[in-house]
Amino acid sequence: MVDNSTPPTSVTDAAVQSEVTKVLSQIGGDSRIAYEVFLPPSSYATYGSWNSCGGPKLQFCAYHSNFTSSGLNVKYASMPYPSCGGCQWSGWTDAQNFDHFSSHETREAVTDPDGTAWYDRQGYEADDKCAWSPSPFLVSGFGYQYEWSDLNSGCVKSR
Repeated sequence: MVDNSTPPTSVTDAAVQSEVTKVLSQIGGDSRIAYEVFLPPSSYATYGSWNSCGGPKLQFCAYHSNFTSSGLNVKYASMPYPSCGGCQWSGWTDAQNFDHFSSHETREAVTDPDGTAWYDRQGYEADDKCAWSPSPFLVSGFGYQYEWSDLNSGCVKSR
């Protein structure tokens, strides 16, 4: 769904949840879906005191979380525009960088929907461990990253 209204410059987590709630009211909810809110270049995400590209200080590129709506555990992700070097892979388009973070946050929303699942000693979720190293890669023009495998004790493209 597309919301053509002008978002604020600083898009809070409450605003992201509000957008997801609008979608739920229009099409219904499904706890198996991770709802993603993509922000335009004129906005940045704010999660508590943390900011994405465009904010006062880059602390994340995208994030996922959850909330309860009408008894439904809703998984969602905020996908800020990858407008700064800290959230871009050299030579990739903005769309490919969005692909990278979308696949990253979708997987984490599935493997850690409530923020209480798998973390390593540094506090990284599975996809955080492989976000930039090894280098992200393209498949048919779409941007992806390696994923952590406990079985392999390392980052893998696939098993």
